[in-house]
Amino acid sequence: MVERSWECHAAAAGVWVYQPRPGYRFSTDPVLLAGWVAEAGMPETVLDVGTGSGVLGLLLAGRGADVVGVDVQEEWAEWAARSARDSGLAGRYRFRHGDVRTLDGPTVDLVVCNPPYFSCGIGHVPADPMRAAARHTLHGDLDTLVPAMARHAPRLALVLPLAREAEARRLLTTAGRPVARCLRLLPRLVLLEGRLAAGEEAVEDSALRAEGDHHPRVRQLYAAVG
Repeated sequence: MVERSWECHAAAAGVWVYQPRPGYRFSTDPVLLAGWVAEAGMPETVLDVGTGSGVLGLLLAGRGADVVGVDVQEEWAEWAARSARDSGLAGRYRFRHGDVRTLDGPTVDLVVCNPPYFSCGIGHVPADPMRAAARHTLHGDLDTLVPAMARHAPRLALVLPLAREAEARRLLTTAGRPVARCLRLLPRLVLLEGRLAAGEEAVEDSALRAEGDHHPRVRQLYAAVG
């Protein structure tokens, strides 16, 4: 195992997240997805797939959800648990070591995921295993993750590169969770929510930035998680 030191960062008001130094750092993507989920009304129970440092799950726990964060990398367990304790969320967020593709339970209201951007064989794979797993699909790509996630909830929410929207839509439909909500943050990201019996889709397009700053729509998402 790589020898690491760890440092703590604020993800939102009162939500503290430990991250390795040097090493993986959470980006804005899980914050945007958490805000988008919160806007639609908080689910009672959530499964955060590929939870890593726990940032996405902790943000949702901070808004009142009961969250299980699952990850194949056991090295995160101690630090995600410490983040939950330091954030006063130990009763709402717990880390579970495992692979969603073989996971027994839990059944929840919503599964969320900020999956790696790059399929294996695309681009440089970092030597650090935490960085590598965060960037590349070393532990399952969308074609295996989406159907596995669908076993656990009637609703799935993902944040992805815009270039993977068509692929994700196809996989969500095949898994019986067609897209009910879509937010494109141009030119880079798409947020998708698939649901059982989705009905008419709500689609929204916005920019990520405006006049050198965050777009007002992005600021709304940040505000939704404090």
